[in-house]
Amino acid sequence: MYWIFALFLILPGGYSLPVVLWHGVNDNAASLYPVVKRLQAAIPGVYIHNLMIGPDNDMDKLNSVFMDPHKQLDYACSVLQSDPELKEGFHALGFSQGGLLMRTLLQTCSNLTVGEFISFGGPQAGVFGLPDCPPLDTVCEKVKILLDFGAYTPLVQGMIAQAQYWRDPFNDPLFRSKSRFLAGMNQLTHFNPVYRSNLLKTSNVTLVRFTQDATVIPYASEWFGFFKPGQDKEVYSLQESKELWTEDRLGLKELWEQNRLHFLSIYADHLKIPNEFWENEVYPRLRN
Repeated sequence: MYWIFALFLILPGGYSLPVVLWHGVNDNAASLYPVVKRLQAAIPGVYIHNLMIGPDNDMDKLNSVFMDPHKQLDYACSVLQSDPELKEGFHALGFSQGGLLMRTLLQTCSNLTVGEFISFGGPQAGVFGLPDCPPLDTVCEKVKILLDFGAYTPLVQGMIAQAQYWRDPFNDPLFRSKSRFLAGMNQLTHFNPVYRSNLLKTSNVTLVRFTQDATVIPYASEWFGFFKPGQDKEVYSLQESKELWTEDRLGLKELWEQNRLHFLSIYADHLKIPNEFWENEVYPRLRN
């Protein structure tokens, strides 16, 4: 299906596909208003759907932490499928947790037609470690306490979305057996051919990592890498992954071989995207 988008390049009228945005954890759609304004200025007339999980920004923020990721995907799938502006296709941009959720949405939500998918700092292979919480951020503090208590206990797995992509390299078998979300979505415990075929419908997948990232640990996760089992210093790359590269369970290797998987780096902390990166890398991908 990806070939369809090549047609837009030769259609008259300067048509640009709509853009869907998904924000990060402990945040809400309002946090992406600067991105909305930036895109509207760079691509005049573009339709932007700034995804909100819930009826308002307050619930959206709470749901980013406390709603089960599978339910977030179901909610997002229903919302996007019901938006008539998106029926001809759209570009998808995910930021931090939104990058992970957007990617898994493309795997699980059928009947979406997606051009460019860009993940900005998305923890695609999970996280092991949390940044310091901002002052007076009680939600962040509670999440840290619960993850320290036991990320793989049924209580915490059912209560905290981040627990479902928490990946302990010191106990990989426990992660694979108890993670309710990431282990399955990354096809580490079983193979669902629909996940693979759906992701392969995306025209292009671009993974942006931040090499000074102190939020997503390790930052190699933003390119599907992670800590080697049994320690938390050395990392392996996507290309060294048996399940995701050798066996190609998500279709990433096939995307790469077709020049549809792209890896970009920014020398900065989490989501610190310089203006020139937008100009040189993002806008050209979104303009048709």
